[in-house]
Amino acid sequence: MVCWPFFADQAMNCRYSCNEWVVGMEIDNNVKREGVEMLVKELMEGDEGEKMREKAMEWKRLAEEAAGPKGTSSINLDKKIAREKEREMGSISKPHVVVIPCPVQGHIKTMLKFAKLLHYKGLHVTFVNTEFNHKRLLREMGSISKPHVVVIPCPLQGHIKTMLKFAKLLRYKGLHITFVNTEFNHKRLLRSGGLHAVDDLPGFHFETIPDGLPPSDIDATQSIPSLCDAMNKNFLAPFTDLLLKLKNTVSENNPPITCVVADPFAPFSIKAGEEVGLPVVMYATMNACGYMGFKHLYALREKGFTPIKGHIKTMLKFAKLLHYKGLHVTFVNTEFNHKRLLRSRGPDALDDLPGFHFRTIPDGLPPSDIDATQAIPSLCDAMNKNFLAPFTDLLLKLKNTVSEDNPPITCIVADPFAPVAIRAGEEVGLPVVMYATTNACGYMGFKQLYTLREKGFIIPIKDLSDLSNDYLETKVDCAPGMKDVRLKDFPFIQTTDPDDVVFNFVMGAAETSVKARAIALHTFDALEPEVLDGLSTIFPRVYSIGPLQLLLNQIEENGLKSIGYNLWKEDRACLQWLDTKEPKSVVYVNFGSITVMTADQLVEFAMGLANSKISFLWIIRPDLVTGESAVLPAEFAETENRRLNHPAVGGFLTHSGWGSTIESLCAGVPMVCWPFFSDQTMNCRYSCKEWGVGMQIDNNVKREEVEMLVKELMEGGEVRNEEKMGSKPEADHSMPHIVLIPCPLQSHIKTMLKLAKLFHSKGFHITFVNTEFNHKRFLKSRGPDALDGLPNFRFETIPDGLPPSHIDATQEIDSITMAVENNMLAPFKDLLAKLVNPAVTCIVSDAFMPFTITAAEEAGLKVVMFVSMSACGYMGYKQLHSLKEKGFFPLKDKWRLESGNDFRYWKLSLMNCVLTDESYLRNGYLENTII
Repeated sequence: MVCWPFFADQAMNCRYSCNEWVVGMEIDNNVKREGVEMLVKELMEGDEGEKMREKAMEWKRLAEEAAGPKGTSSINLDKKIAREKEREMGSISKPHVVVIPCPVQGHIKTMLKFAKLLHYKGLHVTFVNTEFNHKRLLREMGSISKPHVVVIPCPLQGHIKTMLKFAKLLRYKGLHITFVNTEFNHKRLLRSGGLHAVDDLPGFHFETIPDGLPPSDIDATQSIPSLCDAMNKNFLAPFTDLLLKLKNTVSENNPPITCVVADPFAPFSIKAGEEVGLPVVMYATMNACGYMGFKHLYALREKGFTPIKGHIKTMLKFAKLLHYKGLHVTFVNTEFNHKRLLRSRGPDALDDLPGFHFRTIPDGLPPSDIDATQAIPSLCDAMNKNFLAPFTDLLLKLKNTVSEDNPPITCIVADPFAPVAIRAGEEVGLPVVMYATTNACGYMGFKQLYTLREKGFIIPIKDLSDLSNDYLETKVDCAPGMKDVRLKDFPFIQTTDPDDVVFNFVMGAAETSVKARAIALHTFDALEPEVLDGLSTIFPRVYSIGPLQLLLNQIEENGLKSIGYNLWKEDRACLQWLDTKEPKSVVYVNFGSITVMTADQLVEFAMGLANSKISFLWIIRPDLVTGESAVLPAEFAETENRRLNHPAVGGFLTHSGWGSTIESLCAGVPMVCWPFFSDQTMNCRYSCKEWGVGMQIDNNVKREEVEMLVKELMEGGEVRNEEKMGSKPEADHSMPHIVLIPCPLQSHIKTMLKLAKLFHSKGFHITFVNTEFNHKRFLKSRGPDALDGLPNFRFETIPDGLPPSHIDATQEIDSITMAVENNMLAPFKDLLAKLVNPAVTCIVSDAFMPFTITAAEEAGLKVVMFVSMSACGYMGYKQLHSLKEKGFFPLKDKWRLESGNDFRYWKLSLMNCVLTDESYLRNGYLENTII
C-alpha cells in the first residue's frame, strides 16, 4: 500500500502498515505529485515494493489461515456462539432430519417424542406441523427461544458494513439478530439495495432509531462531527426505547434479548444495556492496533498532546456473519446513511430478510446532499448530542414489541465509536459488545490517547511548529503490545485546538468502550498478537473476528446477498477494464470514503501515476477534492475486494483505512500508503514496518515520489517476493492441491464440479480445468461473476483444438472424442507445468480422459480416475476389449442387432447381462471413433 491517512484510526493503521506489518509506504500530508509518483513507482516497480509484496502475501496467508475452519478467528467466533447456544438452545447437529406427523393429536405427540429422541442422539431435527397445530403447541409449551442479539454500529459506512457482516455471521451460528441502524442510514441502505433488500429474514430483523439530526440529502455522507454529537445527545433514548420494546414484546419471532453487540464508537449502547439490564459486547470494526490508537486518545491529551467510511461497511459485514451463524439481527443505521445505502443498492436492497432487519435513527444534522460525505466533526457532535434518545427509543420499541419476527433482544453489538450504545444498553438493561471496525493496532491508538495525556505528553500540541520540528517523531512506549510507534502514528493528535470535537469524541468513546462486556476486532491473531494481548489487559474479553470477507466467502449464498456494503452505486466497468490487463500489471488507487485532498494534491498523484507509465485504476469520489467536484461521477464505484482480488491488480495506492488495508492483505496485494487521519497513520506504520507490505508517501506529496514508489512496488524487488507476500506459498504448501479435469460433456462436467466442491469443503486447494469452449458456456449461463475465484478454488482452461462452434450448440461427440485423443495432451502438460503455487498433489481425472495418465507420468504426479457413471455402467465399457477378444464384437450380421436375449457371463460381477446392454456394441465396425 501507499498510505495517506486522513483521520481516526487511519494514522495508526498507516503506522502499522508501514512499520509493523511492512506492507505500506506513507505519503506526506502535504502531498506533492513528485512524492506520489515516487512512492507509486517504488510500490509497483522498486525493490522496496517487491519486499512489501512478499510481506503482503505472507499476511494474506495468515489472514486466510485465521479465517479458515481451524483458524483462530473461526474458533473465537464458534466459542462465543457455542457458549450462547449451549445456554439457550443446545448445539446445532448433523445430519438433519425433517419430521412430519399426521395432524392428529396422538400422532403429533408420539412423533414429537420420536423427534426428541433423534435430537438426543445428535441429529438436527426440523419438526413440521400445520399452522393450526403449531399455534396450539406454542400455547401449550411456549416458544423455544434462541439467543437474540441486537447489533448496532457506529453510523458510518465502514462500521455499518463490518457490523452487518458480523451480524450475518452470528445469524449463521444460530442466533436471532436485530440490526439497528439510524433511520437515515436505513433509508440509504434501502435506496442502494432496493425497497425489499432488508425484508426480515427468519431470525434477522432490522430496526431503526433517529439520529436527531436535521434531514439530509440521502446521497450525502453525514458530517462526522454532527454524527458524533448526535450519538452523544440523541441516540441513548431511542436505542433504550427500542431495547425495551424488544424486551417487552417477546414472541416466537422475537426471542428474549441475550445481549447487545455494539460498535465501540456507539458508547451509548453501554448505558442502554445497563438501563434495560442487558450485557453489551463491543465489536470493533477496526483492527486491534487501530482501536488501541483510539483508546489512548484521552491518555495522549492528559499527557499534553492534542489531536489534529469504513465503519458501516465493516459492521454490516459483521452483522451478516452473525446472521449466517444463526442470530436474529437488527442493524441500526442513521437515516442519512440508510438512504445512501438504498441509493447505492437499489430501493429493494434493504427490505427485511428473515432474521435480518434494518432500523434507522436520525443523526440530528441538517440535510446534506446524499452524494456528499458528512463532515466528521459534525457527526461526532451529533453522536454525542442526538443519538442516545432515538437509539434508546428504538431499543425500547424492539424490547416491547416482541413477536415471531422480533425476538427478545439478547445484546447490542455496537461500534466503539458509537458510545451512545453503552448508555442506551444501560438504560434498557441490555449487554453491549463492541465490534471495532478497525484493527488491533488502530484501535489501540485510540485507546491510548487518554493514557498519553496522563503520562505528560503535550496534548494538544501548543503550536503548529510541533508539526514540523520532529516533536511528533517522539517514540511512545506506553501502549501495551506496541513497539516503535511515534506520536504522529496516533489518531487525531495533529491539532492545536484543545476543544477539537473529533478528538474529544473518539477519546471519550474509547474510554467508554471499556464498559462493554467484550470487544471484538476486525483482525486475526497472527497479524497483531502483541497488540491483542495488550488489549486483553484493558478489556475483560477480546475476540479477533476477521478478515470478515474471508469468513463470509465460506458462507453459502442466501437472501443476505442483496444486502451490500457500499454507500456508493456500483458499476462493472472497472472489472471489465481490468479483464483486459495482464496479471499484476495495474495499480489500484482508492482513498476511501472520507479522505479529502486539495486540487494540487490530486494533480500530484495523477501526474506521478501517469509518469510511472504503469496502468492504474483510480476510483474518485465526487467529494474527494476539498471544496470542488471530482472527476468521476458517484456511480463509478465497484466492490473493492473484487478489484483487489482481480488478477490484473499488482499494487494498491491507499489511504490506509483498515477496511482497505485488510482487503489488500487478504488479496495479497502490497501497498503504497498515504494516510490521511484517524487510525490510518497507525495502519500505515504497521503495514510498512511490521507487516512489510507497504511503502509510505510523504504527506507533502510530490509526483516524483509517487512515480518512484509505484515503480518500485510494481517492478522492483522490495515487495514482490512471493514467499514474503504469500498467502499461497506457505499456507498452500501445507494444503493438498488437486487438479480436476472432466470429460468435456455436460453431465461429466456437472458431476466433476460437484466433486471439486466437496474436496474444497474438506480443505483441499482446487484447480478445475475445462475446455475454453465449455468455460465460456458456463460463464454465459451463470453470469460474468460466476467463476470469480474463491479462496483456494480456481478455474483454468485448455483449448480443445476444434473449429469454433456457436456457444449455444452442443459439440459433436465424435469430434470431442477425437480432440481428447489428439489435441489435449500438450496444453494440459503445459498447464501442469505452470501450477506450482501451491505444488500439485495429484490429478483427479475423468476416466474418459486417458491422456491425463501420460501427462501425469511425465510430470511425476499420481492420477486418480473418477467415473461419473455407475459401477455397472463403467464395467460395460471396461469389458469392450474382452468382448472383442472373445469374438462377440464387432457384430458380423444384421440379425444380431435384433437378438438381445443371449446372456453372457464373461465377468462374475456382471451377471445376467445381454450384449445389447452395451450400446456401443450395436455398431458394426471397429474404426468407429467413439469406440
